[in-house]
Amino acid sequence: MTAPYSPTQPQQIASAAEQFVRALARLFPGGTFDQFFHAETVRRACWIALQLAIERYAALDATSRSNGLGKGALLAQPRVADELLRLFLPGVQPDYAAVAEEWARLLHRAGAERADLETQARALFSLIAEAMRRSPDLRLVLRQIGQQRDGAPEVGSADLDRLLEAALAEGPGALHRQVRHLLALAVERSDPAAQAGLDAAHLLALAPIAAELDADELRWAWETIGRLDDAAARAHLTARFAPHMARTGEKTDPLTLVRQRLDDASPPVPPAVRVDALLDLLPHLGASEP
Repeated sequence: MTAPYSPTQPQQIASAAEQFVRALARLFPGGTFDQFFHAETVRRACWIALQLAIERYAALDATSRSNGLGKGALLAQPRVADELLRLFLPGVQPDYAAVAEEWARLLHRAGAERADLETQARALFSLIAEAMRRSPDLRLVLRQIGQQRDGAPEVGSADLDRLLEAALAEGPGALHRQVRHLLALAVERSDPAAQAGLDAAHLLALAPIAAELDADELRWAWETIGRLDDAAARAHLTARFAPHMARTGEKTDPLTLVRQRLDDASPPVPPAVRVDALLDLLPHLGASEP
C-alpha cells in the first residue's frame, strides 16, 4: 500500500515540477524555451511524472513510510532539481552525495544516518527518469537537451515538424508559436544563398501579431528592421512595428519614429515608398499603444 502523503505533498510536487521546468528553461539561451515549448504543458507533465515516481517508490520501498514525507520537499529544492536534470544531459550524472546531503538536512538526520539516503536517491531518480521519458509531453524536450552542443540544445528539422504539429493542434491560441516554428523550419531547411531574406520573412510573419510580442521581441524586430537591405520592406515594417514600440519604453510617438527612420535611411527612401509607409501607419495613429 502506498504510504500516506503529508497534507503538503501535492503542493511540494507542484513546486518540484516548477523548479524542474525552471532548470530546464535555463538550458535554452535567450528565452528560446518558451518559443518552442508550452511551459504549462511541460510543467503539468512533470507534476504527473513526479507523482507517479513517488507513488511507485512508496509502493516498492519499505522505508517509504518514514522517508516519504521528505520526497516532495526534496525534489522542490532548486539544487536537487538541477541534479535531477543532469540525468538527461550528455556526459554527466547527478551528484547523489549532494542530493543525499540535502535530503538528510530536510529529515534532520545526523551524518552517521545518511548512508542509505544516497542509495534511495539513486532509486528515486531512476523512477523519475523512467516516468518522464514515458511522458509524450516531455519526450521531445528531453530529447533536445540530450543533444546539447556547446551548452545549448539543438532543435532539428524533424523535431520542429513535431513542435509545429503540436502548436497547430492547439488552434488559434498558439498562433505565436506556430509562426515561430514555421520560421525555424525555414531557417533549418534553407540553403546559404537564401539566408539574406529570412529576417525580412520573419518580420513580415510577426507583423500581424506585433501586439502580442513582448518587449524584448519588439526590440529585436526594431533593430533587425534597421538592418534590412530592401528599402521598401524596411519602410513598410517600420510603419507596422512603430505603433507597438511604447511597450519597450520608447517615448517617441509612432509618427516621429517612422519619419526619423525614413529620413535617416541611406540610400534615401524613394518618395513612393515613403508615402506607402505613412499610409501603412495612418490606421494606427489614433490607437497606438500607451
